[in-house]
Amino acid sequence: MSAGLALVCAAEVRAQVAAGDSDAQIVRGIGTPSEEHKVSFEANSEGNNVIKEVVVKPGDWVKKGDILMTEDDAEARAQLAVAKAAAEAHGAADEAQVTIEAKTKIVEGLMKSIHSDREIVDAELERDTAIAKKLQADEDHKERQLQYELQQVKVDHMTLRSPIDGVVENVGLFAGEVVDGNSSKNGACYIVSIDPLWIELHLTAAQADQLKLHDKLDVAFPSDPNKWQPGEVIFLDPMVEYVGQTRTVRVSVPNPDEKPSGLPMLVRLPPLLGAGAAGAVGLAK
Repeated sequence: MSAGLALVCAAEVRAQVAAGDSDAQIVRGIGTPSEEHKVSFEANSEGNNVIKEVVVKPGDWVKKGDILMTEDDAEARAQLAVAKAAAEAHGAADEAQVTIEAKTKIVEGLMKSIHSDREIVDAELERDTAIAKKLQADEDHKERQLQYELQQVKVDHMTLRSPIDGVVENVGLFAGEVVDGNSSKNGACYIVSIDPLWIELHLTAAQADQLKLHDKLDVAFPSDPNKWQPGEVIFLDPMVEYVGQTRTVRVSVPNPDEKPSGLPMLVRLPPLLGAGAAGAVGLAK
């Protein structure tokens, strides 16, 4: 942080303290998203696939599972139909089962009547061969089922869905563009969640030592600096920054109105933490 910026932030902190509780210390932190996801087709599809439709635009609110965009899946769905038909085919296994039953009756009939051992052995061999064919038919059927399931996964992955409830910050692919493993696009969509909002503070080591996880700290948005609401300490950095002897503390605060991240949030520390804290300033991640 530059010396000029530190002086300005320290002056703002002192002004806030003068206007409120003189025993409290107010520090600033930058609100950041609580979740950030770069979602892409690149790891989900094979070959050169074309974007068919983009459903969302930057600024749109989406829920987990909502469709973001789709690839042209006509060919993949045709292959899925073929795989489905093959997976549902039982002809070979049914035929083998009928053969087993017929050969078993022959063996049983020979053993009840006067026949040579050679005839019985030959009949048993034919029965056992039919059993082996049935087992092979069952294995082939299972393999076709797995191929159908694999093709279903490929088709499903050609529809890109949001992994979280959040806001579309950026769209990186558009209808008609080709997506492949070598795509230079930095993700198809970038989704962020700002409810709850996270605030990161860099406190002195002594201040941070007096906090513990789940402690409540008052937080105010810059648009209404006199309206305080409870935030919760959700992270205490296990390491102290060597040069400045500061420690990162993360506070989570509800943000149902979806106020944007990047704002200079106000955090009020308890009186015991305020001692000697002038100039403590929260920083963005």
